Amino acid sequence: MIEEVPDWLRWVLVLPLAVGAWIGSQAIIMILGNFFSQGLGLWNLGIWVVTVGAAVAAPYGFVWVGALAAPRYSFRVAVILTAIHALGAMTILVMVLGTKHLNAPVWWVITGNGVGILATLGACAQFREKRPKINDIPLPS
Repeated sequence: MIEEVPDWLRWVLVLPLAVGAWIGSQAIIMILGNFFSQGLGLWNLGIWVVTVGAAVAAPYGFVWVGALAAPRYSFRVAVILTAIHALGAMTILVMVLGTKHLNAPVWWVITGNGVGILATLGACAQFREKRPKINDIPLPS
């Protein structure tokens, strides 16, 4: 499927596909969050789905899809995408913490960004030994 696309085009599509995976996973997470929106306040399951999903799935997908799109050097691409995500996460963290109208506790914002960076490192690790196949997507059990 993707192996039939010319190498030059795959290189061009690495970042757009990674961003698309991030946006797509965020959209799915928001839909699931609305589906599970029951309860009040901190015990609202929808809030947990959105928060944990946004912290883990979106960064993981960003790195995993981008590195999978690259025709070669998947691990190096994964490391670069992890660095891009970490830089973006830290930029957003500084911007959010600089505002006077923060809607979440500071520890929650910092933890979410830290978990996201750990998720990208986990995606990176999958490309360390061998290039995963599209069927190697880990599914919850």
